[in-house]
Amino acid sequence: MLSFNPLIFIVNVCTLALALAFLLLILWYDARSSLNQLVALLLSFTIAWNLGIILVEISQSFQFGVPFFELGNFLAQVGFVASNALLYALLMRAVGITIRFFMPIALATLAVIVSYNSFVLIVGAIPSDFQVASINPAIILLFSALSLLIIWRYRQSNLSKLLVVGSIVVVLGHVSSLLNTSLGLGTLATSIGSIGALIIAISLVRSSIIVPLHSQGSQIKALHDVNLSITKRATESNALQGIVIQAAQWLDADAAAIFKTESDMMRLVASYELPEALNDHQIQRGSGLVGQLLVDQQAVLVRQYNDDDFFLSKNVVGSVLAVPLIYDQKVIGGLVVICGRYSKIFQEEDLQQAELLAAQAAVSMSVNDLFLQQTSLLQSLTEAHNQLQAVIGSTENPVIAVDRSLRIIFANVKAREVLQLEDGDEGRSILGMVDVDLIPANFKEVVRVTRAGGTHSYALNIADREYLCQIAKLGEDRIEGWVAVLNDITELKELDRVKSEMIRMTSHDLKNPIQAALANLDLLRDDIEQAKVVDDTKYEIELSIGNIERQLSNMERIISGILDLERVKASGLNWELCSADVLLDNAVDLLAPIAAIKSIQFDVSVDATKLTFIGDRVQFERAIANLIENAIKFTPENGCVTVHVYNDADDIVFEITDTGIGIPENMQSHIFERFYRGEQPGAEDISGTGLGLSLVRTVLEKHQGRIWLKSEVGVGTTFYVSVRYQSEAVKLPQRQY
Repeated sequence: MLSFNPLIFIVNVCTLALALAFLLLILWYDARSSLNQLVALLLSFTIAWNLGIILVEISQSFQFGVPFFELGNFLAQVGFVASNALLYALLMRAVGITIRFFMPIALATLAVIVSYNSFVLIVGAIPSDFQVASINPAIILLFSALSLLIIWRYRQSNLSKLLVVGSIVVVLGHVSSLLNTSLGLGTLATSIGSIGALIIAISLVRSSIIVPLHSQGSQIKALHDVNLSITKRATESNALQGIVIQAAQWLDADAAAIFKTESDMMRLVASYELPEALNDHQIQRGSGLVGQLLVDQQAVLVRQYNDDDFFLSKNVVGSVLAVPLIYDQKVIGGLVVICGRYSKIFQEEDLQQAELLAAQAAVSMSVNDLFLQQTSLLQSLTEAHNQLQAVIGSTENPVIAVDRSLRIIFANVKAREVLQLEDGDEGRSILGMVDVDLIPANFKEVVRVTRAGGTHSYALNIADREYLCQIAKLGEDRIEGWVAVLNDITELKELDRVKSEMIRMTSHDLKNPIQAALANLDLLRDDIEQAKVVDDTKYEIELSIGNIERQLSNMERIISGILDLERVKASGLNWELCSADVLLDNAVDLLAPIAAIKSIQFDVSVDATKLTFIGDRVQFERAIANLIENAIKFTPENGCVTVHVYNDADDIVFEITDTGIGIPENMQSHIFERFYRGEQPGAEDISGTGLGLSLVRTVLEKHQGRIWLKSEVGVGTTFYVSVRYQSEAVKLPQRQY
C-alpha cells in the first residue's frame, strides 16, 4: 500500500473546495442554461474524483479497511471517466454543434459509465490499488480524441482561450493516467485533470458572470441611447440604424440588420457591416430564417448556420440570432444579429440581450408609424377644415355654430350680416346678441331631437325675410354644441302661396261647372225615361251617361280633395285639449259602416296612459280617419285592421296596420306627395285621388307631429302618427294661422 502524500492530499482538498464553490456559483447564476448545466456536471464529477482520491489517501494512512478504500477508488474511477465524456459534450455545446436529444444522450452515456463501474464494484472486480478498469481506457481515449478534434476543428472560432487551455489540460490529465499503473502517479494525473476542470469553470464564470457584469454599464448606456433616439423623434432610419450598431457592439457580433414587415414581405431597412447590395432586400413570408419570424413569432438562436436559405452565403455565416419585433401582438419586423464562421458563438444569454434591443426597435418602429399616421391625419384634417371653411364661408346661407353654453364658435360672413354680428363676437353668448324671437321657444325639444340624431326645423322672420332654420348637434356620443343653417325661403313661400291660390281658384271655378254638368245629366236621364226610345238605344245612352257621370264624379272628388288640402293649409288651427282615445273612437265609429261592407274587423287597443294633447280636434280626427280608411281600402274582404295607441316617452303614437298588398320600398319615399299613386299589381281597382296622405302630412306638420310607415309587399303596411303629449294644465295657445 502506497504511503500518504501530503502534497497530493492538499491539492485535492483545495480542488474539491474550489470546484464546489464554482459549482454553487454557476447554478446560482443560471441553472437553466444547457452550457451551465454541462459545466456543473463536469464540476460534480471533478468533486467526485477528488473526494475519491481523498478517501483513498485517508484509508491508506489510517488503515480504515478495504471497503473504505474501494469506495474512494470507485468515486475516483467514475468521476475521472465521466468527466472525460462530459468535456466532449461541453465542447460540442460551446461551439454550437446541436443534435436531437443532446442532453438525454449525454445523461444516458453518464448513466452507462456509472452503472458499469457500480457493477464492477459490486462483484468485487475493482483492484486494490488505483487502476483503470478494462472499459475505461477505451472511453478515455475515445472522448479525449473527440475533444481534441473539436478544439482543432474550431481553432479559428471565437472560443474562449481559457476554455481551450482548460480542455487541453483536462485531456492531458486523462491521457497521462493511462500511462501509469501506480496510484501515486495516477493521483498526479487526476490532479492535472482537476486543475483543467477548474480552468474551464473559471472560463465560464468569466464569460457568463464577470464580463456581463463588467459590461452592464455600457449595456445600460446603449439602452439609454436607443431610448433617447426614440424620445427625440429621430427619423426611423436613424433610430433603427443606431439600434443595429448597438446590437452588433453589445453582442460582440460581426453584423446586424433590421427588417420591416410590409404586407407578406420583410424588407431590410437598417444594417451594420452588410453589403450595400442588400439595402431594401425583401424576403417572402415563411422563407428562410427571417421570413419564418412572420409565421412562428418566436426568437431563434442558431449556433452554426448551415442552410442555403439565408440572405448571406452559408460559407461566411456562423452563429445567428433572429428576434421578431412584436407590437400589439403583431410582427412588425425582425432583428437579425450575425457572427462570422470563425467568430463568436452565440449563447442563450445573448439571445435574451437581443430580445431587449428588439423590444426597443419595435417601439421605435411603431412610434414612427404612429407619428406618420398622426401627421397624415392632421394634414388631412387641416385640409378638410380649410375646405369646409372655404365652402361655409362662401355659401349664401347663414351658418352659425354655438357650444353647450350657447357661446358662438363660428359664424360665416352671411350669418354675421343677417344677424348683425361683429368679427369679435366669437366666444360670447348668442342670447344677448340676437332677438329672443329668433331662438327656439322650446329649446328642450331641440335637445331631445338633436340628441336622437335628428334635425330640428322651425321658421323665423328676420328683416321681412322668411328663413327655415335647421339645427343639428355637434359631437358624436355627447352633444358639444349645435350648428344652425338658415335657408332663405321668402321667394319659395311666395311661389307656394301663388301656386296654392291658383290651384284654389282653378279648382273652385271648376267645381261649379262640374256640379252643373252632373245636375244636367240627371235631367237628361229623366228626359230619356219619359221619351219613347228603343230599348237597345236607351241602354247605350244610359251606359254613356253613366260613364260621363263617373268621370265627372271622380273630377269632383279630386277638386274637393285639392280644396280640402288648401283649406287645411290656409286655415288656422282651432286649438283645444284633445284626448287620443275619444278621437280614435270617433274615427272608428265613422268608418265602421265602410268596414262592414267588406266584412273587415277592427282590432282597437289603447295602452297609453298619457292621452291628451293640444290640437285641432276636427283636423286631427280627419287625418286619423283618412289613414284608417286607406287601411280598409287595401285590406281584402274578411280581413282585419289593427289600430293601437301607446306612449313612446312623452309622445302619443297612433299605429294603424292593414293586411293588404303592401308598398314597394322604391315607392315609400313618394307616398306623401300630392297626386302620387304608385302603379303596382293589386291596386288597379282601388279608387283614390292621391291627396289623402298629403293632407294627413300637412295636418301633422301643423301639429308639429310626425308620420312614417313600415311596409312589406304581400304582408301589409303600418302607418305611425306621433304627437307630443300635453297635460290638461297646459295653457291653450292662441288660434294659429
